[in-house]
Amino acid sequence: MEIKTIQEWEKEFAKKKGLPPKDKSDADEALKIGFLKLSEEVGELAEKILRKQYDEMQEEVADIIIFACKIGKIAEDYFNQPSTSKIIKKKIEYAEEREYDKKTLDFDKPKGSFKEWNNT
Repeated sequence: MEIKTIQEWEKEFAKKKGLPPKDKSDADEALKIGFLKLSEEVGELAEKILRKQYDEMQEEVADIIIFACKIGKIAEDYFNQPSTSKIIKKKIEYAEEREYDKKTLDFDKPKGSFKEWNNT
């Protein structure tokens, strides 16, 4: 399933249910709600992992993806941000450039930050 498909479904679902954003004036509120729901879903996934309820993990992962896509769509529609799909593609390209340091257990940052790298 494509990110755009998830975003369009979620946008229509929110509209049918009367959820924000209806316009730019309540886009900030919709971002806050989306972020809080995303945080809640991450907590639910953590609970499934800690309780070793592996058979229930994927439904929480799906909820996380849906709310992350919702936040991305609001950013696209109301804050003139590039598409979430485009940024994911760029993030994957960026990750491929990074080297893992086994001593520090961290990845380096090629050509500086992602934003700097993305603008080259």
